[in-house]
Amino acid sequence: MQHCPECRLQPGCGGEDARRFEVEGGAVDGTDGAAGPGTTGKVLLGVRPEDIHLAGTLEPERASAPFAARVEVIELLGARAIVTFAIGDAEIKALLEERQLETLREDAEASLVLDHHRLHLFDAETGERVG
Repeated sequence: MQHCPECRLQPGCGGEDARRFEVEGGAVDGTDGAAGPGTTGKVLLGVRPEDIHLAGTLEPERASAPFAARVEVIELLGARAIVTFAIGDAEIKALLEERQLETLREDAEASLVLDHHRLHLFDAETGERVG
């Protein structure tokens, strides 16, 4: 089994065209085929907190399609913060710069993107990396 250190492993399914990652109650589009062609089964998405960005703060060629998430908790760490977001029933954590926090409030909606060059996908049954 391959491990992805410091990644959040989130169960979900690759979409029919491997460009949509679905979780209970939500989805992320534009993952740029990270699961690889033909991957439509259960997968685990590994994404490091530093690879989750507020929409508009990442170079467009690296960004997934924007998706909505609800701000759950903001943990200040000096010049940075760990922000916990909810996407449907799933939860992810992002590492954001303090200057980006001006637009965020707990229990408010935010628009996020993933750096699709930095996503890691694993087969949910075998744990083998598929993308």
